[in-house]
Amino acid sequence: MLEKRKYLTMIFIIIILLTGCKVNEQKNIENKMNEFLSLYNKNTEDSFSGSILIAKDKDVIYKESFGMADYENEIKNSADTIFPIGSITKSFTSVSILQLKEEGKIDLDDKISKYIGDLNNKQNITIHQLLTHSSGLQKEGLYSIEQHVPLDKNIDFIKKLPLLFNPGQNFSYSNAGYIMLAKIIEEVSGVSYNKYIEENIFKPLEMNNSFCGVDNNLIENQAVGYNLDNKNPIKLPLYNLSIVTGSGNIYSNVEDMQKYISGLLNGKLISEESLNRIKDNQLGNTEDGYSYGFFLNNRYDKKNIYHSGHIGNGGYNSLIKIFPDENYYMIYLTNNDNYEPLLITSQILEAILFEKEYALPKLENETELSEEDLKNYKGDYLFDEVQKISVLYKEGYLYTTSDDGSLNKLIPSENNEFYVENHPLIRVKFLENENNYIFRIINVTNVIEGIKINN
Repeated sequence: MLEKRKYLTMIFIIIILLTGCKVNEQKNIENKMNEFLSLYNKNTEDSFSGSILIAKDKDVIYKESFGMADYENEIKNSADTIFPIGSITKSFTSVSILQLKEEGKIDLDDKISKYIGDLNNKQNITIHQLLTHSSGLQKEGLYSIEQHVPLDKNIDFIKKLPLLFNPGQNFSYSNAGYIMLAKIIEEVSGVSYNKYIEENIFKPLEMNNSFCGVDNNLIENQAVGYNLDNKNPIKLPLYNLSIVTGSGNIYSNVEDMQKYISGLLNGKLISEESLNRIKDNQLGNTEDGYSYGFFLNNRYDKKNIYHSGHIGNGGYNSLIKIFPDENYYMIYLTNNDNYEPLLITSQILEAILFEKEYALPKLENETELSEEDLKNYKGDYLFDEVQKISVLYKEGYLYTTSDDGSLNKLIPSENNEFYVENHPLIRVKFLENENNYIFRIINVTNVIEGIKINN
């Protein structure tokens, strides 16, 4: 009996230790992510403005918001803030199509002429081709910023447009194709696209802060869209997203999007067979590709599926990324029209999550190095046996040459590390190797090394 108690006590202690390690690891990740975003928003001309949620399975690893949802009324972004998610809507449309397939109401190889009439030369397009942007349809349907555009009116417009290529022969990203899919969902289900999404995705997952847009009115808790170049907020007009029903008309927040992705991965929306269709490339045996409502890629040799959303000149960008083998997923919703802050932030946060190198945009106090030390580093460096970068010494500083002939000043910081003036996300370091020097460059998360070939 005593031995059994000792055994149970030992198991209990191990569980506590493992739990403590997990908490410490998560806190370390959280601290590094906060450090990056604080420095990025402080030391660069760009601003990440919006909300971020990163999770593993159902456990949230990181959830933070930055910037203002409404400058005029001094409202900060928060986890409750609602954003239009743009083309991430396409994943909701593809899930809806797969639900209808599972119910036996459609087949992915059905020609769309079975559901939509008077198609001119488009009668041979299949549902699969619409899902994979291989239909040959034009990129856009009707375009109107402020006016409500009924779905049927948009469909009639798309029908009249010429095809870019014969169906199935190529890939061309098409909002018009997903607008067509919205019409098929309506024809098969007997309800509007917006009603179908509400009843079959929002309600089952209790996504109570998500909805399909039908006008251009700002609703409660919605972020205002801005152009934030040079940190100068310029308010942008609100779009009536009925023009992109099925391809870009959903609004949500990060907590609801967590419910969506978790529900998608855990069988609450579609079967495992259907989920595998989303995870797998549907466009052939290429490394990168497109499935149903998602792009496919590899990052750090880890497969991921993702989709971004952009309301052009409307002030919103978004991104969801899922690493299915690791059960990680990342959600970014922003109210900055510039996509670059979201792109850089997502790359750095992935590097932190997977313990890879990244450039931290610190602007440290300049370290003094002797002229002799600096001149040791000057010379030509060869990268990948092809690209040559020259390092010059001039008036107490090192410079690298750009392709256009201009010079980039290197500011010395510490440990033989430098950052490029006006480019704090590019860090360089000189390493000694067998009486020679290696020039190491970290540009955001990309790392390259060149060896010195002459002085």
